[in-house]
Amino acid sequence: MARQPGRPRPDLVEVVLAEEPVAAGAPVADQAAAGTVAPTRTRSRRRLAGLAAVLAVVVAVLGFADVVAERRERAALAAVADVPGLVRPLPEPLAELWRLPRRSGITGVPGRVVTVRDDALVGLDASTGEQRWSLPTPDGYAGCDTVPAADGPGTLLCVGVGDGGPPGAGGLVLRPVDATDGAVGDRMPGPTNLVAGAAVEQDVVLVGVLDGRLTVARHALPDGTERWRAPMGDLGLSRGLGLLDVHGDSAVVAVEGATSVVLDARDGREVGRWVGDTTGAGAAVTRVRVVSHPGTGFGVWPSPASGRWYRPDGTPGAALDGEPVDVDVDDGSAPGVVLLRSSDGDRLRGVDVATGRVRWERAEPSQVLMRMGGRVVVVGDDGAIAAWDLQTGEPHWSTPLGDAGEPLLTDPFTDGVRIAVPVRSGDDALQLATIRLADGRRLWTSPLPPGSHTVAVLGDRIVVVGPLDGDRIESVAVLG
Repeated sequence: MARQPGRPRPDLVEVVLAEEPVAAGAPVADQAAAGTVAPTRTRSRRRLAGLAAVLAVVVAVLGFADVVAERRERAALAAVADVPGLVRPLPEPLAELWRLPRRSGITGVPGRVVTVRDDALVGLDASTGEQRWSLPTPDGYAGCDTVPAADGPGTLLCVGVGDGGPPGAGGLVLRPVDATDGAVGDRMPGPTNLVAGAAVEQDVVLVGVLDGRLTVARHALPDGTERWRAPMGDLGLSRGLGLLDVHGDSAVVAVEGATSVVLDARDGREVGRWVGDTTGAGAAVTRVRVVSHPGTGFGVWPSPASGRWYRPDGTPGAALDGEPVDVDVDDGSAPGVVLLRSSDGDRLRGVDVATGRVRWERAEPSQVLMRMGGRVVVVGDDGAIAAWDLQTGEPHWSTPLGDAGEPLLTDPFTDGVRIAVPVRSGDDALQLATIRLADGRRLWTSPLPPGSHTVAVLGDRIVVVGPLDGDRIESVAVLG
């Protein structure tokens, strides 16, 4: 039979706890015996104490988890501290710290922004813009480039800074400059024509004309001592066969051009030389690509879609089918896998360098951003940022950025733990969205200064280029 609303069920007994008044002055024991409010308050206090204990445990667990996460983050940042292309840690949204007028010759190293101001080369504090040092720029000054260092701010390699004239007829006054305090090192053997240069470990490798010959030389920094020197021959420059590039690692140094040469990084001994293929009568010579992976050797591509892997001593290995996909940010993980683009441009493959076997392949993404932590980070055709396993190609995560805006096809920004992606919103404004590398979790999105049109890295700082105070003169805004 249905129970009528508002009427008690006959099978339930209602229990009412009634509190009897206690006579004033009655002993506490008597109050408890009489069933008054005193025992109830005691139970309440116990319950509250128990709740407080539970909350304390929860807070302690959460606090411990935060500490563990922070320690893991610090360890991850320390593990990749010497990877080229990393920026300062990005735990919080960035804001403009200061800005300076855009001039030619602005460069940077960790902690310093270097530019020319009032006929002087000045080092500015990257956090505040305050001047830390100044060097006069004589008539022979031709600019500086940066050589990053794993254990410090790095070194500036400057042409025409310091006292004294050029060494010999037409030689360059080439000196290392400490980026922290502006101290000028000893004059280095300056080529009459500097063609290319690059940082290799803690040193710098320079390609230029020295004593009338095209030469590669490795110099120790910060004192500039020459470790070795190797003549290169013509390499096709006199025939107008393009420019040269130089790069290297702990094992090999590659001089890349229409003719590419690979040298032993320790002593400059020539390991091998390759000439680019031609595709027909009168056709331009193909640039010979060289990709090196420390510990496993290097690959050489005399034609865009066909190459071969070599051991560090130059012994030939597996043939490789496809065009190499190189990235600016690479922590050296999974060195046994090289990324190759299929000849039709439709597929991206992970290929075993030892055997030439295709380990995995996936549809070609819009952009390959970086290799970090055993993963390759890409931008998909749908605009999502994704991470795939370098060994297997299996997806780790995919994070859409549709609500933040369309990712810009620029160089990637990462501190080794987070990825910063410049995006353009619907109103054409620039924003910076960050993603955690481990799991693809969206962290924060912050607007960039109004009028910004370019995002770049200066030293270890993210900067944007835009108008100066609404004027047509452009400026560089340093973020932090």
